[in-house]
Amino acid sequence: MAARLEPHAGQLTTGTQSIGSTSASPVESRRQSAHHGTMSWLILLSVPLLASGCSVISDTGPLPSGPGSVDAGGGTRDAGGSDSGPRLDGGAVDGGDLSCVPGTARCAGDVLVECDRGTPRPTDCVPLMGFCNPRGGTNARCEDWVCAPGRRSCAGDRAVACDARGSTETRETCPFGCDPGTGTCLGSMPTCPGIEVLTPGAVRRDTCAASDHFSYVPDGDCLDGFTADGGDVIFSFTLESERRVLLNLRDDDPERQIDTIIYIRSTCDDASTQLACRDDVPCSDSTLPGCDGTEQVRESRISTTLPAGTYYVIIDSFLYDQAGITYECGWVRLDFLIE
Repeated sequence: MAARLEPHAGQLTTGTQSIGSTSASPVESRRQSAHHGTMSWLILLSVPLLASGCSVISDTGPLPSGPGSVDAGGGTRDAGGSDSGPRLDGGAVDGGDLSCVPGTARCAGDVLVECDRGTPRPTDCVPLMGFCNPRGGTNARCEDWVCAPGRRSCAGDRAVACDARGSTETRETCPFGCDPGTGTCLGSMPTCPGIEVLTPGAVRRDTCAASDHFSYVPDGDCLDGFTADGGDVIFSFTLESERRVLLNLRDDDPERQIDTIIYIRSTCDDASTQLACRDDVPCSDSTLPGCDGTEQVRESRISTTLPAGTYYVIIDSFLYDQAGITYECGWVRLDFLIE
């Protein structure tokens, strides 16, 4: 509750009397007198209000507009309780809450998020063949891959591995050598004990029951950049003289899809001795029904001539999802023919 007292400009009101700084005409005096009378009643009304705890607000004129306004005494003053909102650099007034700090950049995985005047602007670094480097958290940027993401290879006796983002390459010294097929160090223990001898005819094996020790060396349609990560089923065969051999491997599982691959080595656990590798067969040459596109990924075939010696056949596969199809381990069939 408050009663408002509004003195006339240039006059000081005290009780029911007024002292003016200039003389007034009779008409003006009557106006002033009537005004003073009204003011006197207002003052009298204000006394009990003050006694009851209410305050009397004196109007000192309009408040200055904006920060740094000059008052009557030549100084500066703020605009009282006026809330001008949060401020940005340079004194500009922000019209609302910002969703990011202008001028900053951060990483969301490998997506660079730059803040443009309070609005996040995302850029995916991966299509640019790069990764997002946070660089302290607020000064991030897209940088080129330092290596092919997920790639493994050998550099002499060292295994070279690139992380999944292409941002870091590590090198591990291999005491027993590096397997170029997998880009991993060879173990000290033999990896081919108890190998089954292969004879002409057909055999069925479950790759889910086998461990994964090897992968192929890229050659022909056995492409670089992939790893045969299914279980390895290994056979050996011996030729007494130079002969032509035919090895046909195919998916033989009634419930699963198996993307097969087959390769031959002259030494079981030495990928550098790989002699032949085949991944897919043309749909026109496939023995399996339902071949879409130009190649059948569920069948692999090697036809080659080898000199006398002992050889190792490795049945392998790829594990992945594509176009709603899951390729996994399972039963396969190998047909072996010596001509």
